[in-house]
Amino acid sequence: MGAYICSLLFLLLGYKARWAAFFAWIIHLTINNSVNMFGYGVETFIHVSIFFLMFIPAQGKLSAPVNTKKLQKTTYDALWLLVIRGHLCIVYFNAGLAKLKEGDRTHGEAKWRSVAQPSYRQFDLLWLADWPLLCIVATWSILVLETAYPVFIGWLGIIFMHLGIGLLIGLHAFAAIMIVLNTVAFKWTYMERMLHTVFQQWKRMRTKSKILISVRVLN
Repeated sequence: MGAYICSLLFLLLGYKARWAAFFAWIIHLTINNSVNMFGYGVETFIHVSIFFLMFIPAQGKLSAPVNTKKLQKTTYDALWLLVIRGHLCIVYFNAGLAKLKEGDRTHGEAKWRSVAQPSYRQFDLLWLADWPLLCIVATWSILVLETAYPVFIGWLGIIFMHLGIGLLIGLHAFAAIMIVLNTVAFKWTYMERMLHTVFQQWKRMRTKSKILISVRVLN
C-alpha cells in the first residue's frame, strides 16, 4: 500500500509521471484482483483513469514537475483525448441502453429505491412516494442524458447528474471520478483558462496588498 501511495504522490507532483502511473496501475490491478471490492464502479474508472495517465502528459501547470518547460499540445495528445472521449461516449450510451431494457428503470422505481434504501439514503426523501412523477421525470432525464451523450455531449447535465449521485445517495468517490473524467475530456481547456485567470487575479491582488503594506510602513 505504501508503494501505491508513493506512486500516486509522484503522479500528483508530476515527477516521472508516466512511470508513476505505470506502477500505480499495476498495484491498483493487484489490489482489485486480491480484494473482493465493489464501489459501484468507482474502482474500475479509477483503474481506467490511471491507465490513460500512462500515455498522456500528466505533468501540467497545476502539478509541480521537476522540468518546468512549457508543454506543447501534440497530435499524440489530441489522439488520446479523443480516446478518452470515445470511451466515455461508449460507457454512457451502454449504461442508458441497459437501463432502458429494465422495467423498473423506466417508471421511476429504481430511483425511488436508491434514495429510500438506508444504505444509500443521505436525506429524508421518503416524501417522494407521494410525488411519483418527480421520480419518473428524474429517471427519464438521466436516460436521455446517457443515451444521447455521444450526440449532444450534455456536459453540464452530466455534471449535475453526478453531483446528485454524490449528494443524494452517497457515492461521493464515484461521482468525483466521473466529474473529473468528463471535465478532462470535454471542458479542461476552458477550466484551465478560468483557473489561470483566477490565479492571475489573485497574484495581482496579492501584489497590490504588498504595495499598500509597504506604503503604510514607509508612512
